[in-house]
Amino acid sequence: MIVIDASLMIAWLFDRDLEAMQPRLGAWLAEAPIIVPSHWPIALADALRRGVRDEWLTRGDLAMIVERIERLDVRVQPRLATAEIGALAELAAACDLTAGEAAYVQLAIEHRAALATFDRALRQAAARLHIALLPP
Repeated sequence: MIVIDASLMIAWLFDRDLEAMQPRLGAWLAEAPIIVPSHWPIALADALRRGVRDEWLTRGDLAMIVERIERLDVRVQPRLATAEIGALAELAAACDLTAGEAAYVQLAIEHRAALATFDRALRQAAARLHIALLPP
C-alpha cells in the first residue's frame, strides 16, 4: 500500500519528466493500492482546472488524465471526524507540516504504508517517523 501526495501524482499525471527521473514510479503505482486523504481528489481536480483555464491542458488531455486516474487502485479515505482534528493538528505541529500534509503522514502511519512524495518537508517528517519513502 502506498500513500501518495497530490503534488507527486499531479506531476506524474502531467508527465513532468518523472519517468525519466524515477522509471519505477509508474510500476509502483500500478502494483500497489494507493491510499489518499479525502482532500486529495479536490487537489487533483483543482490542478486539472488550472491546466484547462491556463490553456496548457486541453479537454482531450483532461479526459485522458482522468482515465489514467480511474485505472489506478485509489482508495480515498473518509473525511476526518471532528474528534480527530486535535490529533491531526498535534501531528502537524510536531512535524512542522500543514494539516493537509500531516494527513498524508497520518495515513502512512495508520496503514503502515510507504509515503510517495518529492516534498522535502513530508520526506523529512516521514524519515523522522521511520516511514518508508518512495522514491527511496
